Amino acid sequence: MTAEVNQNNSTSPGVRVLHLLRGHRWGTIERESLRSIQWQKKTGVVPVLYLDRKSPLDQALGTRELDAIKIYPRHSLHTSWTGRIADFFWLRKIIKQYNIQLVHAYSLEDLMLVGFALRSSPEVPFVISLNHEIVKSHRKLWLRPFVARIDRFVVHNPELLENIWTEMKLHPRKGLVLWPSPTDENSTMRDGTEQVSLSGEIVIGSYIAPLLRNMDGPQTMFAAIAVLQEKMQKPLRLKVFVDRNLTKSYFVEHLHTFSRPWAKSFAIEICEFDGLYPPFSLIHLWWTLSDEVIEDFSLLALKAKVPIIAPRMSSYIELKQKQPWIGELYKKHDVREMWSNAFKICDNLMDYRENLALDSRVFIPIWNEMGTQDRLLNLYERGIRLRKLLNARKAI
Repeated sequence: MTAEVNQNNSTSPGVRVLHLLRGHRWGTIERESLRSIQWQKKTGVVPVLYLDRKSPLDQALGTRELDAIKIYPRHSLHTSWTGRIADFFWLRKIIKQYNIQLVHAYSLEDLMLVGFALRSSPEVPFVISLNHEIVKSHRKLWLRPFVARIDRFVVHNPELLENIWTEMKLHPRKGLVLWPSPTDENSTMRDGTEQVSLSGEIVIGSYIAPLLRNMDGPQTMFAAIAVLQEKMQKPLRLKVFVDRNLTKSYFVEHLHTFSRPWAKSFAIEICEFDGLYPPFSLIHLWWTLSDEVIEDFSLLALKAKVPIIAPRMSSYIELKQKQPWIGELYKKHDVREMWSNAFKICDNLMDYRENLALDSRVFIPIWNEMGTQDRLLNLYERGIRLRKLLNARKAI
């Protein structure tokens, strides 16, 4: 077993949580897990990370010098069945060796792995985070024991509760809707209504992932903003945000080359940031390109009172029904709808921002007084307590 262990953590009195973060993805789930791990370190929780070597999350942890226990698996996710069976015993050994008190997975790919590993540890609760619609039914007879082993599940979109109930028969009472953490003590994110001047140019912000291979999304956005600039009287500036810790230098150079032809129509700026909290205090409008059910940066932008323009997906449609002033939605690759809806926001920017600041019907339930990370820690503590009670009853 390959592990990087800090000796100070091994004697910590906090709860030991095993985070299963395998894979080479980098999206809302990975960023929110990183925010959670940073928060948990401050509150005394001991995070034990089971992740792939040189994955984006592994690199992000290394650049932040986050002091945590890291364990690298022996086999890749796409290995043979013999390798997967070996992983079952391997994970069970890790749970015993590190005295794990709770397992938190972030993908359904780990469902069977955790289900088998926890057979010998009935006192350890199992929590899973999901941020995508489940298209494959998990109600088959041979999957039911693994689904039943899930104590609680976490989603970032309340609309997923019905989907999970339909495909997995996990009751919504087991679910907890947690939205991305809105603040950080080192963050440059502030309430946009107090920071940005509306008298000069209009600044549009967008995020391009470091692992992006298809540039159709950015190209369509550039084309829409070019048309938008022709319709607007005020000058436009596009700030393209990239993660300074994960984005390779050659990709940044490619972005500069790719955006150079569009720079004749409007100002373009490639900005590096910490990868977790874009500086929303510097922008007027957030342009979402992500294909995820709901993007964490979009929600953080709304918390900063910055309207968004996002793909027409079920989660954003639901948000817009509750609060029409969140921004506008567009059909992917439809340049005409993109620029026309962006024009609506830019032409009435003050109205959007003021209504976002005044209307709390959406945001008070989302960011309650406890804060998302406190609610997650309470979920951990409750799960551990209930598992202990359940095992005590079985012993009697």
